[in-house]
Amino acid sequence: MSSSILKAISYAGVYVGAVIGAGYASGQEVLQFFAGYGLVGIIGAILTTTVGTTGQCLLGNTSAAPTWGACPGDGVGISSLNGQTGATQTFANDTNITISSSANTHTLTWAGNLATGRGGTGLTTYAAGDLLYASASNTLASLAIGSNNQCLIITAGVPTWGSCTAGGGGFTNLSLDGDSGTPETIGDTDTITIAGGTNITTSVGATDTVTVNLDNAPTISGLLTLSSAGTALSVTNNATISGAS
Repeated sequence: MSSSILKAISYAGVYVGAVIGAGYASGQEVLQFFAGYGLVGIIGAILTTTVGTTGQCLLGNTSAAPTWGACPGDGVGISSLNGQTGATQTFANDTNITISSSANTHTLTWAGNLATGRGGTGLTTYAAGDLLYASASNTLASLAIGSNNQCLIITAGVPTWGSCTAGGGGFTNLSLDGDSGTPETIGDTDTITIAGGTNITTSVGATDTVTVNLDNAPTISGLLTLSSAGTALSVTNNATISGAS
């Protein structure tokens, strides 16, 4: 340390003890005295200031020497946290969040399932095809996937899988009728067959269609009658017409 710094500190101690201790000088006069020596004087003013307590900040003053006090918002430290100004702030665990600290690291960890009241489901696992539904007020449950050809029906106020009934995707009032024979009532599990006949064949397509085809060389037996004006029989290629005259 240079002799000029030591000399400034010595002068500062003598001046503060004699002048301020005797009550002859204000903080403004002390500040002007130290500032007259530039940086060395400012260091002397800091060294002659009484040591503060833990957590305090050294506060500057335009009209007096610096003093120790509570740290302001723009100083070292935090003056308030979310409106709370207590010297000690505590972070507590929540239902789904726990806090663990090690040295200067604080880790937030998720725990448990998010309840429905917080926007979650309260459930831990799901399977493919499961359906979510409210089994009670503010309570969610999962319904496992049903079997092939089952319908989703309501039983005791909640959904469940079961056999399809009238109005539930099936039908019971379809009747099949024709030019002859006895009409048949079609049920949910019945199969409708469209059969061919003389000179007619049927085929089922891959897109749930049935095609009715007329044979290429149909054989017509019996009496063929053409009537009304303008009716004509057109024959392409060979035709054999036989019968009694």
